[in-house]
Amino acid sequence: MQAASKMILCAMICAIPLLWAACTVTRAGYKTPAYTVTQKVKEPVRFEIRDYAEMVLVETPTKPERNGRDGSFGRLFKFITGTNATGAKIPMTTPVFFRGTNDTERMSFVMPPEMSVGAVPPPSDKMVQVSERPQGTFAVMPIGTNRARPYLESMVQKLEAALEQTEWKSVGSAEFAYYDPPWIPAWFCRNECLIPVAKKKH
Repeated sequence: MQAASKMILCAMICAIPLLWAACTVTRAGYKTPAYTVTQKVKEPVRFEIRDYAEMVLVETPTKPERNGRDGSFGRLFKFITGTNATGAKIPMTTPVFFRGTNDTERMSFVMPPEMSVGAVPPPSDKMVQVSERPQGTFAVMPIGTNRARPYLESMVQKLEAALEQTEWKSVGSAEFAYYDPPWIPAWFCRNECLIPVAKKKH
């Protein structure tokens, strides 16, 4: 039994670098919106202040806790794989955003950076819309994979409480970003809570 346990433990230890490498390679295969980190905060919680350029998004109504099983992911995936007015195929990018609150929640795919709003083909599905997120500054904190509303709300509260101890303040609704496919183990996933911020006036 001890020998078997040691073999299992060794196998698990050896698998960790392989899983991490697989996760890294998977992310490297997709374009991600560029941003500039202007500040890193370690206490009372770890987060970054990032400046993002404007983004072009395609969006559809969703419920984050359903993890795309409400048809939202499928609608957006069909759009980028050719179910649009011109039949154009658009590369998948990361992250997948969840934006809005309550009845306005939306899942968003980010269009490639070289694609302007005018270059995005009109959606064939009326539940899919093209939008533009303006450039902005965000406080960004890593979070777990749990998408239940109470957990997400607790993460927002945690980040907002941390911001109160800094020179930054919240100026908008939180968003959530998910970078990895479902087969990536939870402990290797990159998930983030983003809150638009501005410097406090003194």
